[in-house]
Amino acid sequence: MLPLALRSSKTTPVDLAEYLGFSTDSVDDAVSYLAKVDSHLVIAAVNELNLNFRPCVEKEFDGVESFITQNWITADLSKIKNMPILIGFNSDESHWRHMSLEDEYYENVNLRDSLALVFNVEENEFKGMEDTIRHFYFGDDPMSGAVKRNVIDFDSDFTFVYPTYRSISKYLDYEAGNIYFYVFSYSGERNYFKDFFNYTGATHSDELGYLFDISYMKDKPVTPEDEIIINQMTTMWTNFVKYGDPTPQTSDLIEIQWTPIKNLSQIPYLNIDAQLSLGGRPFHRRVTFWDLFYRANNDNLLTAQNPSEI
Repeated sequence: MLPLALRSSKTTPVDLAEYLGFSTDSVDDAVSYLAKVDSHLVIAAVNELNLNFRPCVEKEFDGVESFITQNWITADLSKIKNMPILIGFNSDESHWRHMSLEDEYYENVNLRDSLALVFNVEENEFKGMEDTIRHFYFGDDPMSGAVKRNVIDFDSDFTFVYPTYRSISKYLDYEAGNIYFYVFSYSGERNYFKDFFNYTGATHSDELGYLFDISYMKDKPVTPEDEIIINQMTTMWTNFVKYGDPTPQTSDLIEIQWTPIKNLSQIPYLNIDAQLSLGGRPFHRRVTFWDLFYRANNDNLLTAQNPSEI
């Protein structure tokens, strides 16, 4: 459900070709042109246009097995019935995007470009909605470096937090099994961005250093505190794979049982920090805002008009 998870296979080659000087509406012509262009120029154009490589809904061909045949926002998920699911996000997901940005950036933050990934922002009914978001996150404060924290919260909520909630809702609609929901909040020496920016907190991908043997960390000593998190997480993830339950029983290492989500009336989650703890409905105030925002703008959702364009 992440806004940036899929990219249209139709617009990317056309956008690239136009940037390099060849204007066309034909995907085939654009691809033929790009095949003849110096690959270094294509790579440079990809970087300039910020066209991060992402999956797309594949065009079907006879005799070719496709991997992604539907946009997963609108896809039928009948196959997940009774399937246990483990899902979550980090407590400060989008902070990594903002670590090297100067205060001047926040004087002209463009929320509209983010919203255009999900909503048809050109519709008359959508007018004023950007202001609604500004009032919720920034109040009447002028846009400046002083609102950086609020911008990070918006970015995290729009890109990661609320899409995760939407995914959980869809899984429940298709009668998934137990859904184990986590928030990773631990800030240790194996947090990826701590090494590069001396950042304290848990931003995007920071949990990976406690689940996997990261090559650049191979000579990094493991602190006693980090070792506990490593042992807890690898035990819970392994248990989930083996039993469909990350905490089939308690132990000295993991003293609590992870409560799964059964329905939307209760959203229990496990907070993974120096001390494991159970909570309910993380970031509930901000998530409720997005619940109402999506309902108010349901007719302007791009997926309702053309799922393949997301």
